[in-house]
Amino acid sequence: MKVNLIALCLGFSAGAALAQGPFDANGDGVVSLEEFQAARARDAAERFAALDADGDGRLAREELRAAFERGRRRGPGPAAMRERLDTDHDGSISLAELQAVRPNVTADQFGKFDGDGNGLLSPEELGAARGELVARIRERIEDIDTDGDGAWSFAELQAIRPNLDVEQFNRLDRNGDGLIGEDERPLGGRGLRRPGPL
Repeated sequence: MKVNLIALCLGFSAGAALAQGPFDANGDGVVSLEEFQAARARDAAERFAALDADGDGRLAREELRAAFERGRRRGPGPAAMRERLDTDHDGSISLAELQAVRPNVTADQFGKFDGDGNGLLSPEELGAARGELVARIRERIEDIDTDGDGAWSFAELQAIRPNLDVEQFNRLDRNGDGLIGEDERPLGGRGLRRPGPL
Protein backbone atom coordinates (compact mmCIF):
# COMPACT_ATOMS: atom_id res chain seq x y z
CA MET A 1 0.00 0.00 0.00
CA LYS A 2 2.86 2.37 0.84
CA VAL A 3 4.39 1.98 -2.63
CA ASN A 4 1.02 2.45 -4.32
CA LEU A 5 0.29 5.62 -2.34
CA ILE A 6 3.73 7.02 -3.09
CA ALA A 7 3.37 6.09 -6.76
CA LEU A 8 -0.06 7.71 -6.87
CA CYS A 9 1.26 10.93 -5.32
CA LEU A 10 4.26 10.94 -7.62
CA GLY A 11 2.01 10.24 -10.58
CA PHE A 12 0.07 13.39 -9.76
CA SER A 13 3.27 15.40 -9.44
CA ALA A 14 4.60 13.95 -12.71
CA GLY A 15 1.33 14.92 -14.39
CA ALA A 16 1.63 18.42 -12.98
CA ALA A 17 5.20 18.68 -14.27
CA LEU A 18 3.99 17.55 -17.69
CA ALA A 19 1.27 20.20 -17.66
CA GLN A 20 3.78 22.91 -16.72
CA GLY A 21 6.41 21.81 -19.22
CA PRO A 22 6.76 22.27 -22.96
CA PHE A 23 3.54 20.38 -23.64
CA ASP A 24 1.29 23.08 -22.13
CA ALA A 25 1.69 25.65 -24.91
CA ASN A 26 -1.05 27.99 -23.71
CA GLY A 27 -0.08 27.79 -20.02
CA ASP A 28 -3.53 26.84 -18.75
CA GLY A 29 -2.19 24.04 -16.54
CA VAL A 30 -3.56 21.18 -18.68
CA VAL A 31 -2.33 19.52 -21.85
CA SER A 32 -4.83 19.17 -24.66
CA LEU A 33 -4.54 16.55 -27.38
CA GLU A 34 -3.56 19.29 -29.83
CA GLU A 35 -0.81 20.59 -27.51
CA PHE A 36 0.50 17.07 -26.94
CA GLN A 37 0.53 16.28 -30.68
CA ALA A 38 2.25 19.59 -31.48
CA ALA A 39 4.98 18.96 -28.89
CA ARG A 40 5.53 15.43 -30.16
CA ALA A 41 5.64 16.74 -33.76
CA ARG A 42 8.37 19.23 -32.79
CA ASP A 43 10.28 16.41 -31.12
CA ALA A 44 9.85 14.18 -34.17
CA ALA A 45 11.00 16.98 -36.51
CA GLU A 46 14.13 17.57 -34.41
CA ARG A 47 14.94 13.87 -34.31
CA PHE A 48 14.37 13.54 -38.04
CA ALA A 49 16.66 16.51 -38.77
CA ALA A 50 19.37 14.95 -36.59
CA LEU A 51 19.15 11.70 -38.58
CA ASP A 52 19.00 13.40 -42.01
CA ALA A 53 22.77 13.80 -42.44
CA ASP A 54 22.61 15.22 -45.98
CA GLY A 55 19.63 17.47 -45.22
CA ASP A 56 17.59 16.31 -48.21
CA GLY A 57 14.41 15.76 -46.20
CA ARG A 58 14.57 11.99 -46.61
CA LEU A 59 16.21 9.25 -44.57
CA ALA A 60 18.28 6.94 -46.72
CA ARG A 61 19.12 3.45 -45.54
CA GLU A 62 22.74 4.52 -44.94
CA GLU A 63 21.61 7.39 -42.67
CA LEU A 64 19.39 5.08 -40.64
CA ARG A 65 22.10 2.44 -40.40
CA ALA A 66 24.68 5.05 -39.30
CA ALA A 67 22.31 6.39 -36.64
CA PHE A 68 21.59 2.87 -35.41
CA GLU A 69 25.29 2.05 -35.18
CA ARG A 70 26.05 5.32 -33.33
CA GLY A 71 23.34 4.52 -30.82
CA ARG A 72 24.47 0.94 -30.51
CA ARG A 73 28.07 1.92 -29.77
CA ARG A 74 27.20 4.73 -27.44
CA GLY A 75 24.03 3.41 -25.84
CA PRO A 76 22.08 5.52 -23.43
CA GLY A 77 24.42 4.92 -20.49
CA PRO A 78 23.38 4.99 -16.85
CA ALA A 79 23.45 8.80 -16.44
CA ALA A 80 21.37 9.41 -19.56
CA MET A 81 18.94 6.69 -18.53
CA ARG A 82 18.52 8.26 -15.07
CA GLU A 83 18.00 11.68 -16.61
CA ARG A 84 15.38 10.32 -19.00
CA LEU A 85 13.51 8.51 -16.24
CA ASP A 86 13.81 11.13 -13.48
CA THR A 87 11.21 13.54 -14.83
CA ASP A 88 10.78 15.40 -11.53
CA HIS A 89 14.58 15.75 -11.17
CA ASP A 90 14.65 14.66 -7.53
CA GLY A 91 17.55 12.25 -8.07
CA SER A 92 15.43 9.10 -7.67
CA ILE A 93 13.08 7.13 -9.89
CA SER A 94 9.51 6.46 -8.78
CA LEU A 95 7.31 3.65 -10.03
CA ALA A 96 5.22 6.22 -11.94
CA GLU A 97 8.32 7.62 -13.66
CA LEU A 98 9.49 4.15 -14.63
CA GLN A 99 6.02 3.15 -15.86
CA ALA A 100 5.91 6.26 -18.07
CA VAL A 101 8.72 4.65 -20.07
CA ARG A 102 8.02 0.97 -19.32
CA PRO A 103 4.26 0.66 -18.72
CA ASN A 104 4.42 -3.09 -18.09
CA VAL A 105 6.61 -2.78 -14.97
CA THR A 106 4.60 -3.86 -11.93
CA ALA A 107 4.88 -2.65 -8.35
CA ASP A 108 6.25 -6.10 -7.41
CA GLN A 109 8.99 -5.90 -10.04
CA PHE A 110 9.82 -2.36 -8.96
CA GLY A 111 9.90 -3.46 -5.32
CA LYS A 112 12.57 -6.09 -6.03
CA PHE A 113 15.03 -3.30 -6.83
CA ASP A 114 13.83 -0.85 -4.16
CA GLY A 115 16.24 -2.12 -1.53
CA ASP A 116 15.28 0.32 1.21
CA GLY A 117 11.54 0.08 0.49
CA ASN A 118 11.04 3.85 0.25
CA GLY A 119 9.13 3.68 -3.05
CA LEU A 120 12.01 5.25 -4.99
CA LEU A 121 15.01 3.85 -6.83
CA SER A 122 18.21 5.65 -5.85
CA PRO A 123 21.01 5.91 -8.43
CA GLU A 124 22.66 2.92 -6.73
CA GLU A 125 19.46 0.84 -6.82
CA LEU A 126 18.89 1.80 -10.46
CA GLY A 127 22.47 0.84 -11.29
CA ALA A 128 22.00 -2.55 -9.65
CA ALA A 129 18.75 -3.08 -11.57
CA ARG A 130 20.42 -2.13 -14.85
CA GLY A 131 23.31 -4.50 -14.13
CA GLU A 132 20.94 -7.36 -13.45
CA LEU A 133 18.96 -6.70 -16.63
CA VAL A 134 22.14 -6.53 -18.74
CA ALA A 135 23.27 -9.84 -17.23
CA ARG A 136 19.89 -11.42 -18.08
CA ILE A 137 20.08 -10.16 -21.66
CA ARG A 138 23.59 -11.61 -22.02
CA GLU A 139 22.38 -14.94 -20.65
CA ARG A 140 19.51 -15.01 -23.13
CA ILE A 141 21.85 -14.20 -26.00
CA GLU A 142 24.11 -17.06 -24.88
CA ASP A 143 21.06 -19.33 -24.58
CA ILE A 144 20.23 -18.68 -28.24
CA ASP A 145 23.78 -19.51 -29.37
CA THR A 146 23.61 -23.21 -28.50
CA ASP A 147 26.75 -24.20 -30.44
CA GLY A 148 28.84 -21.42 -28.86
CA ASP A 149 30.20 -20.04 -32.14
CA GLY A 150 29.20 -16.46 -31.31
CA ALA A 151 26.56 -16.26 -34.04
CA TRP A 152 22.94 -17.31 -34.39
CA SER A 153 21.92 -19.80 -37.06
CA PHE A 154 18.43 -20.12 -38.50
CA ALA A 155 17.92 -23.33 -36.48
CA GLU A 156 19.02 -21.66 -33.23
CA LEU A 157 16.60 -18.77 -33.72
CA GLN A 158 13.80 -21.02 -34.86
CA ALA A 159 14.19 -23.05 -31.66
CA ILE A 160 13.05 -20.02 -29.63
CA ARG A 161 10.75 -18.55 -32.29
CA PRO A 162 9.14 -21.46 -34.14
CA ASN A 163 7.21 -19.09 -36.44
CA LEU A 164 10.41 -17.47 -37.76
CA ASP A 165 10.59 -17.97 -41.50
CA VAL A 166 13.56 -17.79 -43.87
CA GLU A 167 12.53 -14.38 -45.19
CA GLN A 168 12.53 -12.89 -41.68
CA PHE A 169 15.89 -14.51 -40.94
CA ASN A 170 17.36 -13.16 -44.17
CA ARG A 171 16.31 -9.61 -43.23
CA LEU A 172 18.42 -9.95 -40.09
CA ASP A 173 21.31 -11.61 -41.96
CA ARG A 174 22.52 -8.40 -43.63
CA ASN A 175 25.79 -9.88 -44.90
CA GLY A 176 24.15 -13.04 -46.29
CA ASP A 177 26.48 -15.50 -44.57
CA GLY A 178 23.66 -17.59 -43.11
CA LEU A 179 24.42 -16.47 -39.55
CA ILE A 180 23.37 -13.52 -37.41
CA GLY A 181 26.59 -12.07 -36.06
CA GLU A 182 26.84 -9.64 -33.16
CA ASP A 183 26.82 -6.67 -35.55
CA GLU A 184 23.56 -7.89 -37.12
CA ARG A 185 21.61 -8.63 -33.96
CA PRO A 186 18.64 -6.59 -32.95
CA LEU A 187 19.69 -4.44 -30.00
CA GLY A 188 19.81 -6.66 -26.92
CA GLY A 189 18.21 -9.55 -28.81
CA ARG A 190 14.82 -7.85 -28.41
CA GLY A 191 12.07 -9.59 -30.27
CA LEU A 192 13.99 -12.84 -30.28
CA ARG A 193 13.82 -13.94 -26.66
CA ARG A 194 11.65 -16.71 -25.41
CA PRO A 195 8.14 -15.68 -24.42
CA GLY A 196 7.71 -14.90 -20.73
CA PRO A 197 8.88 -12.39 -18.18
CA LEU A 198 12.42 -11.05 -18.30
